Amino acid sequence: MKKILAILAVLMVSLIGYCGFKYYQQTYLGTEAYAIVPAQVPSKEAAKDLAGQPESDRYAYHYKIQVVTKNGQKMTRTFDISGRNPQPLPANSFIKLTASTLRVVVGPQTISENEVPVNVLAKLYD
Repeated sequence: MKKILAILAVLMVSLIGYCGFKYYQQTYLGTEAYAIVPAQVPSKEAAKDLAGQPESDRYAYHYKIQVVTKNGQKMTRTFDISGRNPQPLPANSFIKLTASTLRVVVGPQTISENEVPVNVLAKLYD
C-alpha cells in the first residue's frame, strides 16, 4: 500500500511539474519579432485594471499588430502602452519585441529599418 501511495505521489508531482513547465514556456519564453507600426494611432483610452475597471489618472494606447519572427512566421499580437501620460509609438516606424505564444514578453522597442533582418523585412512588406 505504501508503494502505491509513493508511486501516485511521484506521478502527481511529475504531472504538476510538467504542467508548470509548459505554462512557463508558453507564457514567458518568447522569440524575437519585428513589426511596422500602423499609420493610424489608436485612440487614447482610460487604462483598465485586471478586473476590467477603469483606473483613475492612467491612460493606454491599445495596439493590435502583425509581427514577423526571425524565422519568418507571422503572428498577431496585442499590447498596451500605458501610464499617466503615455506616448504612442511613432507611426510607420519599425519595432522589435519578444513575443511568446500568449503575449508580448519584452518591448516594444523602436528601431531603425537597417536593424531589421533582410528576410523579415521582405515579409513585413508583404
